[in-house]
Amino acid sequence: MRPEAEAFDPRLAALVGVVRRAAEQAPPPEVFAAELARLGVGEADAAAFADDHGRARLELYRTLVHGRIRGALEVSIPRTLERLGPGGAAALVGRFLAERGSRSPYLRDVAREVVDFAAAAWAEDSTVPPYVADLARYELVGFDVGAAEDDEPAPERELAVVDGLRFQKAVRLLRLDYAVHRLEAEAPGGPARGEHWLLAYRDAGGSARLLELTAYGAAAIRRLLAGESLADAARGAAADTHRSLDDASLAALASLLEELESRGALLGPA
Repeated sequence: MRPEAEAFDPRLAALVGVVRRAAEQAPPPEVFAAELARLGVGEADAAAFADDHGRARLELYRTLVHGRIRGALEVSIPRTLERLGPGGAAALVGRFLAERGSRSPYLRDVAREVVDFAAAAWAEDSTVPPYVADLARYELVGFDVGAAEDDEPAPERELAVVDGLRFQKAVRLLRLDYAVHRLEAEAPGGPARGEHWLLAYRDAGGSARLLELTAYGAAAIRRLLAGESLADAARGAAADTHRSLDDASLAALASLLEELESRGALLGPA
C-alpha cells in the first residue's frame, strides 16, 4: 500500500494506517473514531469503519496484506528467514509496513524493498548473524535475473579494443562481504568474511546461473557494464585492483570474456 494514497482519500489513508499498525497496537473504538475524524473521514464512513463489524473487516484485510508480503519473502529469501528465527518474518513485515511501506505496485518488488529496509538494522542487531544481509541479496539475485527482459539478437562482427561489450540484460554483478554462496560447505560458525564477487546470468534454459570472479575480473566487468571500452576497462580494472596491466592480466581478462561468451552472458560488441 503506497503512502501517496494518504494525500487524496481519507478512507484509504485510514486503511493504510490499519495495515501499517502492529497487531498489538489496535486502539479502543473511541480512539479509533477520533483518528478517523482527524483524517477527515466522513461520518457515515467512520461509523462503518469503527463498529465491531467494520473493525473486524479491517483486521482481516490487515492480516491478508501482511500474509501476502510474508509469502513473498518465504518464496524469495527462505534461507534468510530461517536465520531470523521463529516469528522473524512476521516481525520484519510488521516493522517494514509500520516504518516505510512498499513504493512499488508490484508484489515481486517487495522482497527487495524489505531487504533494503532491513539491512542497516540487521547490521546493528547482535542477535542476527552478520552475514544475513548478504545472504538475502544472494537469494534475491536469482529473481532479478529471472525477471530481466529478453535480449534482441545482434549481428555478429569482429571485436576491437575500442569497443564496449554487450551483456545479457539479465546479467547482475554482486559483491558479498561473506561467502554465503558457499554456506552449505562452511563450518557451523557461518561463512568466512572477505570480498567476494559473483556474476549472475541466465542460461539457455532460462535458469539463473552464477560465476565467481576475481577482484580484477569483477572490476573489469563493472566498468564494461557501465559502458567503457574494452581497453579502458582493462586499464581501469588494473588500477582499481593495484596490479600491472601485463600479459597475465590481459590473458586472464580474455579468458574470462571467452567463458562468459560460451555461457551466453556476453553477447558481443556493443
